[in-house]
Amino acid sequence: MFNALLHYATTVLILVTIQGLVRSCFAFSFAWKEICENIAWLPMMLFNALRFDLQIALYLTTPLLMLLIPFGLVKKGSFEKVRKCTIIYTTSFTILLAILGLADIQFYSNFAKHFNTVTFDFFKEEPGTLIKGIVTEIPVKMTLIVAVLTISALVLLQHIIFHVERRTKVPQLWQMLVGYIAFFTIVPIGFRGSLGTFTLRYEDTYISPSRVMNDCVPNAVFMLFKAWGEKQDQFKIESKEEILKTEGFNSVWDAIKAYRGEECNAKNVDSALWSKTSDTALAKGYNVMIILTESWSDRLLDYEDIYGMNLSCGIKKHLGEDYVFRNFVSSTNGTIYALESMTIGSVHRDIFTSRYRNIQYPTASARLFARKGYETTFLSGIEITWRNLIEVLPEQGFDRVMGKIELLKERPDAECSNTWGVYDNEMLDYAVDMLNETKKEGKPKFVLCLTSTSHTPFEFPKRYKLPKLKMPAEGCGAFAVTNDVAWGYVRGFQYENMVLNDFLNKFKQTPAADSTIVFITGDHNVRLILPYTNKEELAYQHKVPLYVYLPQSLREKMHIDTKRCGSHWDIIPTLVNLTLENADYFNVGQNLFADTIAGGSLGINEDEVIWNDNEQSEEQAKLKAKARNALMKIYFGNLWGNRK
Repeated sequence: MFNALLHYATTVLILVTIQGLVRSCFAFSFAWKEICENIAWLPMMLFNALRFDLQIALYLTTPLLMLLIPFGLVKKGSFEKVRKCTIIYTTSFTILLAILGLADIQFYSNFAKHFNTVTFDFFKEEPGTLIKGIVTEIPVKMTLIVAVLTISALVLLQHIIFHVERRTKVPQLWQMLVGYIAFFTIVPIGFRGSLGTFTLRYEDTYISPSRVMNDCVPNAVFMLFKAWGEKQDQFKIESKEEILKTEGFNSVWDAIKAYRGEECNAKNVDSALWSKTSDTALAKGYNVMIILTESWSDRLLDYEDIYGMNLSCGIKKHLGEDYVFRNFVSSTNGTIYALESMTIGSVHRDIFTSRYRNIQYPTASARLFARKGYETTFLSGIEITWRNLIEVLPEQGFDRVMGKIELLKERPDAECSNTWGVYDNEMLDYAVDMLNETKKEGKPKFVLCLTSTSHTPFEFPKRYKLPKLKMPAEGCGAFAVTNDVAWGYVRGFQYENMVLNDFLNKFKQTPAADSTIVFITGDHNVRLILPYTNKEELAYQHKVPLYVYLPQSLREKMHIDTKRCGSHWDIIPTLVNLTLENADYFNVGQNLFADTIAGGSLGINEDEVIWNDNEQSEEQAKLKAKARNALMKIYFGNLWGNRK
């Protein structure tokens, strides 16, 4: 048994070593300067890199382990017969890892990115021509010599260790003890790659503020599997005819008329979806902040009055002082999809993990503000490798993309959860200070914040004391689950309200309050725990509140009807018309502050449309929503088709 495990450990060591050597080549080629400038992050880079390499080595050697253990339990002669086969097995994977690693380095030299979905386009083009181009760009002879020498040295190392193994005399009891400890502890932990909530994942590659240094962490195999997964999840682009048929329109013109009205003079899809703001803006030059809040539920806001639960944690004061739209729905029912709709404005899902994530979208909200002189920032406490945020958002016009690592650099004492990064209260406290910084070159700020730490698994900061919570009686209809299950979600709602209350209390006492507009909404309704068993409750299934703070100077010039129906799609059109002059913008919502809304207001969620009965009929509202979806799908289909 001991000999079998030593043999297995040798193989794992060799596969880890070859990946480490390839990474060293990568680091010297692309990241040496960055590593020297960020030397404090080097230990974390090496540690996480080892985790990735060890996990891949363990997965690749699983068949070998299953082969060696049975032979390790029988007589030595049988084990000797397997030894040569396992050497061939190890050598083959050593060569494979070397080839994949070198290919990834070459891919990075061309695209400044590791393997991604574009990798698979290799087989759609002319592989012969591409290989010829690669051969002309790299020193093939020198690369082959180095690769052969390295692999030969590793194979020789394996033989030497096996020779030492033959002379090793370890008592059988110790052999069994070491074997079981390794098998039941070290190997499972290595497979998982983590002792925390999550297994080893792409987010663990983000270990420093340096992008190139972060790129030193993952290996070629991990990135190749990630790319394959994204390719499998990639959405299908339907043809114009398929889209129109699905949504129930005979032609594009029929969809335009249904969306914009019979009097619309738009000539094509583009002109139907794009609008221009007026040449005057009431809030020109004002800061703009949008806070997308995890599971901030409209229905739970009522539970304090209905069930006597202490849920508001001070936020009621601000809801009463400012504007709150309660007839409001999220655009989608997931955090990343809400973020995609807010930043890019597409009804398609999973753009951030698709091959289309690196396009600079003309519809991007941050770019719209950047063109008008705004300094643009995305801010969250999470690891911003999540769903490729660090890769996508800079392409969409964000000057700064700040997550856990960046916040800890600014606030080293900030408290973090074990799962979701820097706590929301720390993140929003930093946001207030950022708004009050001296404007960079006199620029106003556009800030999009994403909260995270009210998400399951629930962890709350030690120095942030939540008030006592009295749950309603079991079976009263408050929750669709037991109180024990609902408890964490409700505490998360308490925590988020307390965080928002503290943020607004601090913000309103600063100079920035006189020149900043703040919109706060939920990314989606709280799920799982609320009952949707009757018509009254179903009305709240996708509702999230929209809180609006406006400086007093603006309130005096405006009349706002908070009874209007709306959704996430309306946030950017509303802010653009309030702050930007002569700005072309992707108009797939409505201006909630407009004097009138043609045809009546409505809120569009991917699964539901809400409207005011006294403004339009159900048929009119749903037809308008279907028309808008059809036009948006056609628009983005054309956009992607032109960049194919």
